Amino acid sequence: MHDVRLVRERLGDLREAMRRRGALDSLAPQLDRCEVLERERRLRIQTVEERKAARNVSSQEVARRKKAGEPADDLILRGRAESEAIGKLEGELAAIEDELTGILAEVPNITLADVPAGGEEHNVIVRTWGEPRSSAGVRPHWDVAAALGILDLERGAKVSGSGFPLFRGRGAQLVRALMSYFLGLHTGTHG
Repeated sequence: MHDVRLVRERLGDLREAMRRRGALDSLAPQLDRCEVLERERRLRIQTVEERKAARNVSSQEVARRKKAGEPADDLILRGRAESEAIGKLEGELAAIEDELTGILAEVPNITLADVPAGGEEHNVIVRTWGEPRSSAGVRPHWDVAAALGILDLERGAKVSGSGFPLFRGRGAQLVRALMSYFLGLHTGTHG
């Protein structure tokens, strides 16, 4: 997710990055909305802070009057009204921030300048290594492990739920050996 400061300080860069991705047409309304929301957010923050400062001054005056034995009921009522107004403004601020965060979470990352403009079809292969082998006749690792008797996915699903394998025999021994190795490595070498 992008930082809100990016909208405030570098919105042009963000628009250019979306243009290079070929997504500016679809994201332009969201970016415009982000600009408006950021402006509203800053105004609400300023208003809330000013009202809190005024409420604090009023509270200090209430304390001074009570200490002097003077009536302060009018200030107390104004303070309560001010607190309600502050609560309303903070609710509006939270709604604005939620909407802004939601939009920024959907905007793609800014690419580096040397990345080709356009979508995935415009990517350039920088280098390759080896030749990919044919997938014909290649079995998935879970089938190979089940045939060797070191993995039991069905029993693992019964015991602990989906996504948790149950290692058996040499598979369990391998898992324990790997855990021991990495515990030793990280405690000994990396502290």
